[in-house]
Amino acid sequence: MVLRSVTAKAPASTMLFGEHSILRKGRAVVAAIDCWVSVNISTRTDDRIEIFSCLGNTSTSIHKIQVGPSFRFIQSALERFSPDCGMTIKISSDIDPTLGLGSSASVTVASLLALATLFEQNWDQAKLLHESIQLIHTVQGHGSGADAASIIYGGVIAFHPLQVEPLRPSLPITLLYSGTKTPTPEVISFVTEQEKAFPLVFDHLFAAIDQTTEVAIKALIRDDFPLCGKMMNRADALMQALGVGTADLSDLCWKLRYAPTIYGAKISGSGLGDSVVGLGTFPSSIPSTVTAKGAYVL
Repeated sequence: MVLRSVTAKAPASTMLFGEHSILRKGRAVVAAIDCWVSVNISTRTDDRIEIFSCLGNTSTSIHKIQVGPSFRFIQSALERFSPDCGMTIKISSDIDPTLGLGSSASVTVASLLALATLFEQNWDQAKLLHESIQLIHTVQGHGSGADAASIIYGGVIAFHPLQVEPLRPSLPITLLYSGTKTPTPEVISFVTEQEKAFPLVFDHLFAAIDQTTEVAIKALIRDDFPLCGKMMNRADALMQALGVGTADLSDLCWKLRYAPTIYGAKISGSGLGDSVVGLGTFPSSIPSTVTAKGAYVL
């Protein structure tokens, strides 16, 4: 048996526009962040799968893969390929998992890319995106795929389900962490319940978020940062109307808006905690540099 080893890397990501409306067939703007997950997979001569990461270590067999909730994305990726040999999987990350930044999607993309390469399957970016979204849906039941698209293609992209439009290779943004994070599935469930109670109101809110995203996309293409910043402020007001704002998030947004180097600011991600993003430069509490490079194999 010839032993093989592959390492794949995937950046972090953050949502700039289109939260929640993307789950209702709207568009989103997403940016890849220069903060990386690395997945190294080496084959073994036995039937064991050993996983080592900052979240802990675990061991299982190829005959019945069970690795626990911390590695559910890895488990689903392994089941996708049904390995016939043992593997040692080493995961390292620049991304603090408590900060979000699409870390689960980064692990998913890097794992699938490493496995596809190891098993000599020539996946292009579109195939990798399709497989990543399928895996995310398998594990958590839903997900727009916007994070995965950003991670795979790099830079700043506009995303409509399975359609990727590169907008720009870089963008000056600032991310500030609120200190708390509510898991995205919980926030989505909260918004869905509110939508059931006020369906007509929420239809208008989702439509307004999507219209704001459309204006922002055109502004980014024209390098019209003042207009894009205004759309950030409008998008934040709409997120507040959805009920996913907090006092801490509002304080951070206004802190950024008062800075002369910031064009606008809003909640980034699903809300009820997590981060805010500003268009422009400001001392950042978490990694904020946009990378033009998407996921790749070393």
